[in-house]
Amino acid sequence: MKIEKKHIIAGVIGIVSITAAALYWQYKKLMDYCISLNKIMLKKFSLNEADIDLYLNFKNNSAIKLEIVSQEYTVFINDKEVVKAGNSNLLTVAPASSSVLSVNVAFSPSKLINTIGSLAADIVLNPHKINVTIAVKVKVKLWAFTVSIPYEFKSTLKDLLANKQQNNSTKNTKKC
Repeated sequence: MKIEKKHIIAGVIGIVSITAAALYWQYKKLMDYCISLNKIMLKKFSLNEADIDLYLNFKNNSAIKLEIVSQEYTVFINDKEVVKAGNSNLLTVAPASSSVLSVNVAFSPSKLINTIGSLAADIVLNPHKINVTIAVKVKVKLWAFTVSIPYEFKSTLKDLLANKQQNNSTKNTKKC
């Protein structure tokens, strides 16, 4: 049997289709990521300066090696933006593994108090009424592409202080 042009075209279409299906399957597994709060460490705290290290667990479910290019964080207290932070350190996450991402959050508590001054009494007396939301955007380099992965962590101040760091977000209901 002689190989004709139509056989070559069919073979190329088959290879491209199988490759595209495999890549799509890995993409779906990649997007089945899991980010959870590992711990929060208070390094320094005064009226003019606060320094906090935030550690997040990132689980890569795909068979693809990831390079985390940057991380952006925005913290809201009762839907008021209070702190923005970022980390542009390159981090490599191996396939089918978990890594701890760290970010340093530095801010001025006096400026924070001005922003959320009306909530000061509730922060001290009713921490269960203080909702804390952390909006996260992680930029991941995948071969020649950079993909932004959003995540939202919601909890109350009371739960955070009691180290009950369960995510109450309606956007990310998956348990890690």
